[in-house]
Amino acid sequence: MPTLELVDLPGIVLARTNEGAAKEPDNITQQTVDCTTRFLSSSDTAVVLCIVAAAEPNLRTVKALGLLQESAQYEKLKSSTIGVFAQTDKLYDATFEDEGRHGPRWKLEARLRGTADDQVHLQHGFVAVKNRNSRSKAKTQDLSGCWSTENAWFAKESAFRQDAKENTAVAAELSDRLGLCALLKKIDTVFCKHLND
Repeated sequence: MPTLELVDLPGIVLARTNEGAAKEPDNITQQTVDCTTRFLSSSDTAVVLCIVAAAEPNLRTVKALGLLQESAQYEKLKSSTIGVFAQTDKLYDATFEDEGRHGPRWKLEARLRGTADDQVHLQHGFVAVKNRNSRSKAKTQDLSGCWSTENAWFAKESAFRQDAKENTAVAAELSDRLGLCALLKKIDTVFCKHLND
């Protein structure tokens, strides 16, 4: 079997800290962009997880998605890129009723369905995962406990819709796009295709 390396790239930093021990290089933005670009341009790169904060106001302004589309390998990577909405529990629209929306996380639902106004389409779409707060009591949970907590949150507490019963139905309908298990299945599918090819 071929050797596979998993590389966790740094997030793209758009502003630097400039105080005390946390001071960063003046060109920290360019360094993180160059690092990402280097891996996206490499012929060895087989699978890309493009992580986006779920609360991002507009997907069309996300630097990582722009770098992906500008990559020399984009045509090849289109079939092996999976989008990930991180920290979906942080996305909450308190004015959803004023705007005539059905729930406070209406934008997440639209993005997962591929119908949002700011949609950036990826062949494998996006998967939403819940934030695991390392400062909370959840930090002592094992992985199966985290999955259970996440599944319960998507089924009941995430309120895609205002009505809890309707929300459970929506969560069931979108189950292949919700949570770590759904993400692992997508990764497995893409990796298996890559190995087979």
